[in-house]
Amino acid sequence: MKKQQITSLLLAVLMLLPLASCAQNPGSTAGTEDTAAETTAAPEPYYLDVLSDKKFDGVTFTMVGESTDQRPNFCQEEQIGQTINDAIYDRQLKLETRYGVNIDYATQSSRKKCTTAVNQMVQAEDDTFDLVFNAMTGGGMNSLATAGSLTELTTLPHLDFTRSHWAQTFIENMKLNGKLLFAAGGSSPSYYLSAMVMLYNVDEANNRRLPNLYELVSTGKWTIDKMGELINQSLTDVNGDGVYTSNEDFYGVVQTIECARGYFVAGGGKMTEKTADGSFTLNLNSASNTAIMDKLRAIIGTNPAAYTIDHSAHINDNPDNTKYKLKVFTSGHAMFAATAMMFANQELRDMNGTYGVLPVPKLDENQKDYITASNPFAPCGNGIPRSATDVEMSALIMEAMAFLGEEILRPAIYNVTLHGKLAQDKESSAMLDIIYNDIYYDFNFCFDFGSTATVLRYYITADDTVELMNGANFSSAYAAVQDKANAALKDLITAMERSIATTESKSAS
Repeated sequence: MKKQQITSLLLAVLMLLPLASCAQNPGSTAGTEDTAAETTAAPEPYYLDVLSDKKFDGVTFTMVGESTDQRPNFCQEEQIGQTINDAIYDRQLKLETRYGVNIDYATQSSRKKCTTAVNQMVQAEDDTFDLVFNAMTGGGMNSLATAGSLTELTTLPHLDFTRSHWAQTFIENMKLNGKLLFAAGGSSPSYYLSAMVMLYNVDEANNRRLPNLYELVSTGKWTIDKMGELINQSLTDVNGDGVYTSNEDFYGVVQTIECARGYFVAGGGKMTEKTADGSFTLNLNSASNTAIMDKLRAIIGTNPAAYTIDHSAHINDNPDNTKYKLKVFTSGHAMFAATAMMFANQELRDMNGTYGVLPVPKLDENQKDYITASNPFAPCGNGIPRSATDVEMSALIMEAMAFLGEEILRPAIYNVTLHGKLAQDKESSAMLDIIYNDIYYDFNFCFDFGSTATVLRYYITADDTVELMNGANFSSAYAAVQDKANAALKDLITAMERSIATTESKSAS
């Protein structure tokens, strides 16, 4: 692997706090002055300097994971003048120099290939892989966890999940009985590209006299009802034939079925709740969740102003629509698009018009904050295979990667790629600050126990003809898989207990 030395200058700004005081003795004609010595606050030590001084004498450290141009985790063997690749490469060199490792990548083209590769190594007790990166769901980290192929993380040295380079909602929502099998945060560049957002066509919004959308967001009035009003206002039968098509007419919003999760989370929906003992209960069919789903179904499901490109009714409309998630939007046939940043980062570069970026709308004005959901198919889950023998080394590199990810990858992706290439006005940049305040993960969005998360997606987008729904209403469809879901949750707990026992055994040896 071609290596080149890249250095970075770290600037520490010291705050000088002059503490001077003057006192005058009232009984004396001569003034006296007491001046306190000027003090300087000591700079906080650089985190990696205090994390560990271990060196591993040139050992090969192998990471396996899904990594593609759209969903990156790894880099090429040199800098190529591409922002994300070069930032990953810069981080790699820092890790290799500091810890004396030679980093190697076992790049997989899909989440399922990654899962197969890891499971095979674990079953063969082959310790080639030291870290794994994969999608949270769809046969990714969720499958590795239930197969017992991951190491429990909370008992390992070096890993500090209280720090900002780890996704705090993920850590909070994904711990089961206080234990954690995989994490998310700065260790993966795809973490920053997983955020689900709303895009809008600025030129069309101006032409159609839509209100100032940035102002709606900043005043807390960007709600699902307001979005419904605006997408209905935008729907246009351009050719006047009485039939709406994605390549001739103008829709209010274009989306994929996956966006249903983003809307649901943004509206305050939660598929799981923590129990008193630290476990989980599945509560998708609660009254509050059902109310959110019913509202969303009416606005972005059954509404003709909403076009879901991978809906059963539309899947064969145009091959480009499923290959390019934003084709309907970038070609000028929709006012809004609900999407994940990993798609926007690539496809918006080809859009001729002007676009803006917004958070996904709140449920109503009473909801305090905008909530950004992660697309769980982004390969940003990070864990240690159960077959890894030096778990302390894996944990140290994993922690350092996350810290350097926040230091190196986030500025590259967020400030350069997102601010510089996607957000074409300063207001959009302000919206990104709201979006990236936190990225929310739901336990069941990752594990999809009994396909319950899939039922939610189909119900909200009104794709009622698929086999899982079979024309049923939500209550019936959920009831049909509820026993399967509870059994799947029980299987996960069993797998976690096995992983905990294995981790404790390695730590004791």
